[in-house]
Amino acid sequence: MLDPSVRDASLFKETLDRRAVGSWELQQEQALILDHVPALIWYKDTSNRLIRVNAAVARSLGLPKEQIEGRHTSELYPEEADRYYQDDLIVIQTGEPRLGIIEPQRLPSGERRWIRTDKIPLRDASGQITGILVMSLDITTQQETEEALREADRRKDEFLAILAHELRNPLAPIRNATEILRMVLADDTTLTWCRNLIERQVEHLTQLVDDLLDISRINRGRIEIRSVPLSMTDVVERAIETSRPLIDARRHSFSVTVPREPLRVEGDLIRLAQVVSNLLHNAAKFTEPGGRIQLSVEPDGSEVVLCVRDTGIGISPAMIDSIFEMFVQADSSRNNSRGGLGIGLSLARQLVTLHGGTLTAISAGEGMGSEFVVRLPHLVTSLAASATTGADDAARRHRILVADDNADVADSLSMLLNLLGQEVRIARDGVEAVEIAATFRPDLILLDLGMPRLDGYGACQRLRAELADPNVVIAALSGWGQPQDKAATEAAGFDHHLVKPASLPDLQHLLESLS
Repeated sequence: MLDPSVRDASLFKETLDRRAVGSWELQQEQALILDHVPALIWYKDTSNRLIRVNAAVARSLGLPKEQIEGRHTSELYPEEADRYYQDDLIVIQTGEPRLGIIEPQRLPSGERRWIRTDKIPLRDASGQITGILVMSLDITTQQETEEALREADRRKDEFLAILAHELRNPLAPIRNATEILRMVLADDTTLTWCRNLIERQVEHLTQLVDDLLDISRINRGRIEIRSVPLSMTDVVERAIETSRPLIDARRHSFSVTVPREPLRVEGDLIRLAQVVSNLLHNAAKFTEPGGRIQLSVEPDGSEVVLCVRDTGIGISPAMIDSIFEMFVQADSSRNNSRGGLGIGLSLARQLVTLHGGTLTAISAGEGMGSEFVVRLPHLVTSLAASATTGADDAARRHRILVADDNADVADSLSMLLNLLGQEVRIARDGVEAVEIAATFRPDLILLDLGMPRLDGYGACQRLRAELADPNVVIAALSGWGQPQDKAATEAAGFDHHLVKPASLPDLQHLLESLS
């Protein structure tokens, strides 16, 4: 029986690291050291007879060393004798140590303990195996702590997912309302200012939610990168589209330099645009109003180099190495009113790394501006540029069914789609969506997932069966946006999964895909 008080794995590891497997001499001073190690340690010969044990073994058996040494293992551990012998025989035959075997064992009291066992062959001067060194350590507390941490991590992920869902639901109608105001009140200066302010804050909140979830996914190794050949021009345009409101609001001079010939990389458009957008947001936020921001893209041998330069607060030499760490900001003073969680740069670097690239920071010091450099592998391809139809490629009029039990979301989205020239019907739950679709015959159905009476999953399946029209596009529109959520909607028969608050470009792209 192992001593339940054994706790300290560090001393055990230290002893393990001291070993000289080739020729371990059993000297008195070594025995004294081993007596102070909180692991059960014993030496056995090739016949499984105990040669020497440490004080921890004697305490666990309740016998003096003199009554233990020289006896066969089976005399002391009759119930475990066969298993111990077989395990030791494997080590002796292979001559290789078995390190770090962790398994549960039950004490006579019925209590379960977690035991780590390491077995090391002992050799004489000629290299012949003469015995085996066994070390066992009770790591129950450590194991329970790790399990508790895993459970806490799981609960944290669940909380972040729920928090994101609850935040995205109110953000969706707010974003829809700002787009409506943009369309109908373009000439009113005061209302335009109010709309721009709301739009910027919605974008900021949305980015914070997405960044938090992405950091959590990356730390668990569950971020999803969908790599396809991309033009860096497309990446830059998408990032500017997201970052322009903040840059304009702070009255920065903004210039973009991109070569005429498209530079291609292998990557995920959304994720790379997120990287560039984070860098632009960072530059805009940490540059005083009226400053300069420059974005450039150029080839450099086998790489494509994207640089974002600003005339902002700069980075001190002491911070340059830590600026990409979580929750670190260049301006960490209590008077910093620039906001943010300090995770944007950390997320950007990790996303770039997942694309096989690097992200570095350069600054001459505080007050001297900053430069962030992204390097990605250059994809040399002969793909021809895709043809575009220009401004005349507007989405034609479609019949669209919006189903959401949140009236603000459904009504604002319906109004926005009407202003885009679409014909829209609203359903308040899944059952009503199925009923309306039977007569309305929509081209596109936008379904919330958490509706009463019949949820979005069930509604999608019934719509597929009852409409029996393969041309109908069904898209989930939900505050749930984790990879497992998207996998679930795909399995249920959805064609797309839009995360609230869906942006106007996302909606327009979806409408264009119908055409």
